[in-house]
Amino acid sequence: MSPESRNEKFILGSILAIALLLGIGFWGYYTVRQPEEQKISPSPFPSVHGEAYGSKLNVTFTSDIYPPDASKSNPPLNPRLRRYIGKIQNTGERTVDSVRIRVIYFDKNEKPVFEQFIAIVTTLKPNFIQEFQFGGLEVPADWSGSIDHEIIEFRFVDTQKVEVLPRTYNNSRLEQPPLQQILFPF
Repeated sequence: MSPESRNEKFILGSILAIALLLGIGFWGYYTVRQPEEQKISPSPFPSVHGEAYGSKLNVTFTSDIYPPDASKSNPPLNPRLRRYIGKIQNTGERTVDSVRIRVIYFDKNEKPVFEQFIAIVTTLKPNFIQEFQFGGLEVPADWSGSIDHEIIEFRFVDTQKVEVLPRTYNNSRLEQPPLQQILFPF
């Protein structure tokens, strides 16, 4: 063997050994490392104040299309591509940090065909209103315009505890998405 090939093999071997040691070091660090932040986990039971406060978060669904100028497009948008606007208002006296809503979509026989989870991660001070989007391409064409919703959980701004609410459905009826019968006759 020539001295040059021995030097090349020695250098390559050294680089591989260093890379192997670094890999083992990183693996050891991340497997032994303790988590620095505590994960916020929801309590299985809502607090009395949290359960009562859930009724002060008013959710309304509108037939308004997002973006508003989409209804004027030429040619008109496919109804399944439309996203609609909903609103949540904090009518209570405390500030809420985040809210999670479950929306259930029904067909013409009032059977559930889809559910969507909406997270609102905006601070809602007392009497504040926040708009959110729902619907869209993922909603099946069988949707009749009828929906139910429930507030699953929320969190007050001054606490880390997530308030999980018992299931209560609020039936809402939107007008059927425009032109659905023409575009989807079945």
